[in-house]
Amino acid sequence: AELLRRRKYSVTHTGGPGDQGADIMLQTKRGKIVVQCKAYVGKVGPQSVRDLCGSMVHHRATEGWLVAIDGFSESAYEFAHNKPIKLLLIRSFLRK
Repeated sequence: AELLRRRKYSVTHTGGPGDQGADIMLQTKRGKIVVQCKAYVGKVGPQSVRDLCGSMVHHRATEGWLVAIDGFSESAYEFAHNKPIKLLLIRSFLRK
């Protein structure tokens, strides 16, 4: 959340029990973005992308971001294809 605040996003940190699949919520001119963070070693699979889709519907978001440490499986990319979902690595937020 702090890395996104530094980039001038309007951020609400919601992670924890009962977060309904949204660790972070961003409000932009284009609408609401649900951000789900996966902080474990190994590639994130398609189940996490499907879960994010459900969270986007629940929160009425226009976009979803799934942020990981080690990347994503090919099937995760396939499921996200042609959906308003970005699969991002945490290191992309660490660059200036």
